[in-house]
Amino acid sequence: MADLHETDWHAYLTDWLAPFLDHLRHPSQKHWAPVYLQGLLGPGERKSIEPIADRLAPGAFQQLHHFVSASSWRPEPLEVELVRKAQELVGGPDAVLAIDDTALVKQGRESVGVAHQYCGQLGKPANCQVLVSLTLARREVPVCIGLRLFLPEAWADDTDRRLRAGVPLPVAFQPKWRLALEEIDRVRAAGAVFGCVAADAEYGKAAAFRAGLTERGLRYAVGIPPTQKVYPADVTLEPAPLGPTGRRPKHPVPSVEARSVAAMVDALPALRVVALRHQGPAAGALRRRAGARGRRPAAARSPASAGLDGVAGLRAAHRGRAPILPDQPPRGHAAGDPGRRYQGPLGLRTGAPADEGGTRPRSPGVSQLDGPAPPRGSDHDRPVLPPARAAWGKKGAPTALPPGRPHNQPCPRCAARS
Repeated sequence: MADLHETDWHAYLTDWLAPFLDHLRHPSQKHWAPVYLQGLLGPGERKSIEPIADRLAPGAFQQLHHFVSASSWRPEPLEVELVRKAQELVGGPDAVLAIDDTALVKQGRESVGVAHQYCGQLGKPANCQVLVSLTLARREVPVCIGLRLFLPEAWADDTDRRLRAGVPLPVAFQPKWRLALEEIDRVRAAGAVFGCVAADAEYGKAAAFRAGLTERGLRYAVGIPPTQKVYPADVTLEPAPLGPTGRRPKHPVPSVEARSVAAMVDALPALRVVALRHQGPAAGALRRRAGARGRRPAAARSPASAGLDGVAGLRAAHRGRAPILPDQPPRGHAAGDPGRRYQGPLGLRTGAPADEGGTRPRSPGVSQLDGPAPPRGSDHDRPVLPPARAAWGKKGAPTALPPGRPHNQPCPRCAARS
């Protein structure tokens, strides 16, 4: 049964590769290309050439190594065929073209484009190669249709290093966003259809990249850093005000000043959110007072809102939700009065007071803590701690300790402990 399944898998891969193999001219390339792809897709932890040859072609390591390292073919027909296959699988007006970086960790420095740069695989700067990747996706099915190697400036300016690695001289340094725009033009010319372009802040922070997408008539959703300067949607251009001296300004100015994205998000109306705060066995609902600012303490954050960071819209759900608890007990219920049933600030603030407009029904998951307190024994049955003994002077009257001398230390005059 396992052999039949393996035979079906190899047969399906052979049928899928047939259009690609038609673009390879040499018979040895058409023979070794399926072998190498089977080694990459099949079982086995190591995907280098020697382990693949040991599993699929024992004794043919040199032939497989020559196909991968020395054999050459024109990539353009293969790239067009890949875009056509992806369009049949996931392309369409509801598809998304995702642009991102793909990092390959490297230990040496002779591989083309390797440098100490940010590595998304590790989440920190490291020695690696970086490729600009384009992925066509619809629903949960992604298909990679483009990979373009990023050549850092250190490589582009080092002629000897380029010659040793075989980098053609016409290849010059280009920023990642420009490589992405060129790849978008290539896949669209090959027949890819998508309704939106998505990218992270590495590309969204470049105004030229966003302008390039607009010039191409593409809808996009890109990330931007929180320090990005933005204007509100109703901004207009107005004549510049005249100064006391000098020439009349020629260029108009915006009607409002630019603000950072973080400041713009903070100025948005806060949402009225009800959260649960666990304190011991009970849980109370904490509501944000209208107009209150600031963050909740770290201990009061709920697990669901602890990871909502960044400039996304989810941040407004927990921003500024400080617990509004009275510092003093209500009038007529002093905390030191043993005859009162004072429940503390948490029990008195769990309900929505009338002055806060709390007319919404409470959630069933919120504990009701503002009911009557459970019965307790008489105050005479409680253990009472004796008051602290005060310091006594010469005439028997309590006096304060001299400043700078701690308690229970020998007195310099009488050598007795205070």
